[in-house]
Amino acid sequence: MTDVLLQTIPTTKRIATYERVSSDEQRERHTILLQQAALEREVEAHPECHLVGRYVDDGVSGTIPFAKRPDGGRLMCDAGCGLFDEVLVYRNDRIGRDPIDPLLVQRDLEYHGIRLRSLQEGYADGLLFPITVAVASDERKTLLRRSADGMNEAARQGRYCGGIVAYGYRAEGHKNTSRLVPSEIAPPGSPMSEAAVVRHIFNRLAADGWSCRKIADELNVLGVRTKYVLEGRGVRGFRTQGLWGAGRIQNMVTNPIYRGEQLYGRRSDKKREVVTAQVEPLVSEELWGAAQETLARNRAVAKNTQRVYLLRGVLKCARCGRNFCGTSSHGDSWYRCDGTLRRSDLVGERCSAKRLKGAYLEPIVWRDIECFLRDPRDILIELQRETAGDPEGERLLEERRRLEVALGERREERERLIDLHQHGDISRPEFEQRAEQIRDAASKIEERLAALASQEDEHGDQHLDPDLLAELRHRLDEGLTAEQRQEIVRLLVRDITIHTGSDSARTQRAVIRYRFDGAVATCTDRGSSRPPA
Repeated sequence: MTDVLLQTIPTTKRIATYERVSSDEQRERHTILLQQAALEREVEAHPECHLVGRYVDDGVSGTIPFAKRPDGGRLMCDAGCGLFDEVLVYRNDRIGRDPIDPLLVQRDLEYHGIRLRSLQEGYADGLLFPITVAVASDERKTLLRRSADGMNEAARQGRYCGGIVAYGYRAEGHKNTSRLVPSEIAPPGSPMSEAAVVRHIFNRLAADGWSCRKIADELNVLGVRTKYVLEGRGVRGFRTQGLWGAGRIQNMVTNPIYRGEQLYGRRSDKKREVVTAQVEPLVSEELWGAAQETLARNRAVAKNTQRVYLLRGVLKCARCGRNFCGTSSHGDSWYRCDGTLRRSDLVGERCSAKRLKGAYLEPIVWRDIECFLRDPRDILIELQRETAGDPEGERLLEERRRLEVALGERREERERLIDLHQHGDISRPEFEQRAEQIRDAASKIEERLAALASQEDEHGDQHLDPDLLAELRHRLDEGLTAEQRQEIVRLLVRDITIHTGSDSARTQRAVIRYRFDGAVATCTDRGSSRPPA
């Protein structure tokens, strides 16, 4: 009998390791080294295992799909090429904290004949792996919720919670004692402190009525350095010019932190609670409010142009709802819809409204306003009642407004009734009966309005100052500046809606709503006539 010696040849197993730590786990950044050490010890403890690849995603969120991560995507490509037999991870949550993506990764690896193994949970087989994936996803949600609650509570206490410090403030203290305080020390090379610059900006805007562009130009001339220059950084990795601009000024003066109201989380892309905390204000509430009023006024009537457009700020487009802006061509004033100027990829399809020549509409509007200003009896009476706190005048005015609304409703009701009769929806006897009821109601309202008018005349004559009318007419005779006329238009014209005809019809129709009794209906274009107001 012959003895046969059998020699066992060990089978080599090709191993690839995967390590990941996310930006949400800053306190555990050292775990990337712990993962590496533990995985290397595991490979060294098994001589049959041969490490063929190490894949590391450092600072990558577990919610990002595995195949879209830098080294995660490389691992899946190499798995398709059959470069290894097993993927070894420290824990299953390193694959991801999404409830679905890790299951898809395991399925794709098994499709290529590759097994997934965790040092903590073992092989990703059977029922255990989906459970660990669900637990990892829930752990992440719990961690984020607790972190957000802690940050919100810290923000409510007025603590500085990180991020960019608003211009004019500096962070003082550390962690639990960190607070935002005014920066009153002038940095080297700057003529004033950051807090003083903020107060200067608000005073220029609110008290002097300057535009954001003019303020920015002044700061650049004075050599005031921006926050980016002072801190030697850029915006999202890009360098800036280091100059003040109108947009930067506007962003500052609309930030409520300068009136003492810090809003934590207001710029977050995610839906979250915005926490309000109190900090030391740099400007008073009155000054902050006055600056907002100046901003709104400058948006309606821009100050960054030497040309005065009489109707700027009151024209709007009937097609897209946007405002008309002023422009000049060959010395003439024109108005065109903002929707025709903006980029279509930002605001959608461009508006097709036509340009409007100022010479067509401006004289008509100003003629109506001047006629009213020369005899503004009813409005003056109304203003005097408001300023004098006249309860009887206010009562009469409020009753007249209610009656006028009611009369308008009766007229609309009559129009609807006529439409119903013309379409055969009601019979002739029913139409006559309901029309008679509407006429009776309208007649009573008109009688009351007539009686009310006599009462208002008697009451108004007691308070009307004739010198006021004389002074107003004298100012008109002397002549007003273009800026004064523009301001009067803004005060007395509610809005002017421009209706542009179809592409084939080169016509425009202006619907003007005054703050006094009056109306203008006009068409503007070549060969069109302008009927009297």
